[in-house]
Amino acid sequence: GYKKSLILNQILLCLCKLIFLIGFGVTFFLLETIIEAIAATFSSGTIDAYIHSFCDSDNDLYTQEKAKFIAFGSTGFIVSTILFSLLYKQIEINGLIFVSLIFSIIGLIFLSISPNEIQVIENGENPVKKIKLIEIVKNLNSNLLVFLILNSLIGLSFIIINFMYILKIASAGLSEELITPIILIYTAGDLFIPYFFKMTEKYSNKILFISTSAICSLIFVIFALLNNLFILIPMVVLPFILSIISTLLDKMENSFINKIHLENQRATILSILNMGNNFLEIIFLFSSALLTSYNQNFIYLSMGIVFFLISLFSLKLNKFFSNSK
Repeated sequence: GYKKSLILNQILLCLCKLIFLIGFGVTFFLLETIIEAIAATFSSGTIDAYIHSFCDSDNDLYTQEKAKFIAFGSTGFIVSTILFSLLYKQIEINGLIFVSLIFSIIGLIFLSISPNEIQVIENGENPVKKIKLIEIVKNLNSNLLVFLILNSLIGLSFIIINFMYILKIASAGLSEELITPIILIYTAGDLFIPYFFKMTEKYSNKILFISTSAICSLIFVIFALLNNLFILIPMVVLPFILSIISTLLDKMENSFINKIHLENQRATILSILNMGNNFLEIIFLFSSALLTSYNQNFIYLSMGIVFFLISLFSLKLNKFFSNSK
């Protein structure tokens, strides 16, 4: 079940923290990396499927709940970032790892007492299917490729933010120390995602997806053109828009899974999509040195063109928006 998989994930993450605390040298680091990779397999696609199980196939409700989930995660990141500088001077790195272990254990306790997922009930019209992985992929066919491309482009955009924001700040002649408050501010922006979807619930998902993709395209173009203090504004706005697009894409994926009646394979399908995204991220990480040797404005402009094409292409994606208002 989803809950058991998430509990296994949390147990392994606690073990990783323990290895970090008592271990030393490259061997322990490699061991921790392997265990963390195994832990990721238990959570990949599972979290979204777990959240969706409580939404009774209501994708609008899922969007609201997923946005709340993102907001809570962002809150934790902001608090931990602020506390890091305060605690590090007092308890140093091992103390921070110990605190992280304690909170991981607390997370495990809360996860253990959380409700079990609601199972898909088999009925005469849409019987629960038990099929093999290869059959799932065949069923998804070209639709899988569309979602893989969109997921990968969003993941690539976030990696560009993580790798190249500091370069853009430097090229604009600004202090590199600005990167910390920028990260905190745009992370805090995630707290407003639930309110965004609440305020825009009267608009169709198709309109929201197309408009946010177009806005994202415009921001990337602005990145390529601006090289002064005003660059800080799109730096804060871009991650917020990307998070909205990502949440809308999650809704599209889950809506499509419902449409093809593979609800009981939701975690597997979402995990396949995550693997595609992770594969692209690995390629980008290995080639990051090569990419940064190019004019960064060329990369921003290229991403602007890509998201503009996405907004145009989305006009033809009616089958993915069939359940939208």
